[in-house]
Amino acid sequence: MAIEEALDTIALNVTSGDNIIEALTFGIGPALIKLGVFLGGVGLLYLILILVRVYYEREKVNLLKDIRYNQMQLNKHYGVRYTMHKPNIFLRTGRKIKDIFVSSRMKSDLKKKIKSKLKR
Repeated sequence: MAIEEALDTIALNVTSGDNIIEALTFGIGPALIKLGVFLGGVGLLYLILILVRVYYEREKVNLLKDIRYNQMQLNKHYGVRYTMHKPNIFLRTGRKIKDIFVSSRMKSDLKKKIKSKLKR
């Protein structure tokens, strides 16, 4: 509708070379304004979509932090090792020594069981 009117005005106003440029700017101007408003509206909707997405992603991150905190508290309560639990050097050394003896004891027990089964 606006484009047809612009073309009509261009056809009526074309008399010389200087008037052609003026007629084109006069005819295309309103169409460019409408196009700019449309693109601006789409851009604004896109910006709102991005802001909403950022908000919900931040909510998810906070929820995951709360879940991790609750899991850590449960691990403390039940005596399970957890991420933030860092025993001192003496406890770590004692645990390593215990693991060495327990694993060697388990190996010797397994060898005894195998020998007893082979004797039968």
